[in-house]
Amino acid sequence: MAKKDEDLTLEERQLRLQERQQEFQERQLQIQEASLRVQQKQVKQTEPKSLQMAPKISPFNLRGQKDYPNPRLKCEVYAPWKIDPNLEMEAPSLDREEIELFNLLEPGTYTVERTDGVTVPCIVLGVRSDLDGTLERLSLMGPKDGDTGHYRALFDRENKMLFPALKILLRQLLEQQGCEAVADVVPMKREARVIADGAAIEKAGGENPYPISVGA
Repeated sequence: MAKKDEDLTLEERQLRLQERQQEFQERQLQIQEASLRVQQKQVKQTEPKSLQMAPKISPFNLRGQKDYPNPRLKCEVYAPWKIDPNLEMEAPSLDREEIELFNLLEPGTYTVERTDGVTVPCIVLGVRSDLDGTLERLSLMGPKDGDTGHYRALFDRENKMLFPALKILLRQLLEQQGCEAVADVVPMKREARVIADGAAIEKAGGENPYPISVGA
């Protein structure tokens, strides 16, 4: 039979007190751990959908914008529509290849060969920062109008279909610019083949050297 507290010696009372304190602390720790698990579960259930979103694989990003985001566009671009670097990170309108090509482009006077074989001028206008000289805007334009002195649009609704795809147009400009780095920009078609080859390797039991984004 266990002794009553009043029958215990001073040393026994101190020992029993320590045991009760330890039991109390262990119980409090269990309560805290249980509470933390409940909170974590609630956070997971109520967290924004953006944190649970799919990998966002698309024609603009073949490996998924979530885990393999496209590079940031270096400045605002008019081609001739406005392309905002901030919006591109959330809702891409350019694919990875086009962004990399634009990031290599510098202001200058070039030509573009249309699909009908006609060569037309293309003026790349640049606006630079007064502070550090970095580009803040690039515009793809046609030659100046002889009457108004303003640059014409590079293309309009009537002749738009005569111009090559944007990535082909940009590669033409960069070749004339003498940009050697353009050779390192992997075309989207080649990237698609590489990803498909990697998926085939993984399916055969090997390790995919070209992983596709898997998301959260």
